[in-house]
Amino acid sequence: MRSVDSKTTLLHYLARAMLARDPRCLTKLATQTSALERARGVSLGEKRAEAETASQALQNMRALLGSSAKDPLAKLLKPSVAEHGPTLDALQAQLKKADVVLKELAIWFAEKPAPPADVFGPLAAFVLDLELAAKESLGEEEREKELARKERLRDTFSRGAQQRRDFMQACTARPSAHQD
Repeated sequence: MRSVDSKTTLLHYLARAMLARDPRCLTKLATQTSALERARGVSLGEKRAEAETASQALQNMRALLGSSAKDPLAKLLKPSVAEHGPTLDALQAQLKKADVVLKELAIWFAEKPAPPADVFGPLAAFVLDLELAAKESLGEEEREKELARKERLRDTFSRGAQQRRDFMQACTARPSAHQD
């Protein structure tokens, strides 16, 4: 949506309003949403499949440990199972939580549950467009300030030039008045 001047969009207005309220707000927003671009490329299905593969391997290792405690391979695997087992369990719990939170976020945006690209993509694009609109607005404001400054200088120089002309006319008029 563009304004009457065809330069200002609703995004430009929003960016200016946000900057007027807090000049650092867009920087804060960009910092807080910096992971959106990477998040939209994540496939939770792929991550779940990778975690499931690792979980199956861990279960196989645990079964091997339980069946043959005297096996030399079992002795080598025991520290690895003890170290990586809790990490893998935590990863699977995080994946389940991420799935739930993604669905909640999609619903909050009034969308049906969707993959991360469909949820985070538009949000990342909006933040990027908002930053660009802010830069354009700031550039436009800077140009307007520069034009106003030049106009003030021009007025000052014009007034100074006029004052010099008046002074010169007054100076040239005085001697001729004295000569009469």
